Amino acid sequence: MRFTLCIAEKIAKVDFSAIKALVTTRRSRQREIAELDAQGEYDSTTRIFYDYGYSMYVLGENTVENAKQLGALDARELYPDFKPSTLEEFAVQFYKEVPPIEYDM
Repeated sequence: MRFTLCIAEKIAKVDFSAIKALVTTRRSRQREIAELDAQGEYDSTTRIFYDYGYSMYVLGENTVENAKQLGALDARELYPDFKPSTLEEFAVQFYKEVPPIEYDM
């Protein structure tokens, strides 16, 4: 991987140091996970918890800008005529239409 990025830097004349740092961080994290998994101390629930935190706080995938860089699509750009409802609009509509609870006695 290191040599591939060096060649890419020479050809594209672009600094790939951020990508190198990201790859290094991911590899070290994968190594840690593999070690914990080999010791039997890393169950699936723990893995999901750590991967979620890693995705949000290390990789920053919880922002629209970073998600777009990773290939996520934005409905607002794909369908400019479509107006997605906000959380507040959804909550008002949801709680307005709550059916009464019927009890059998």
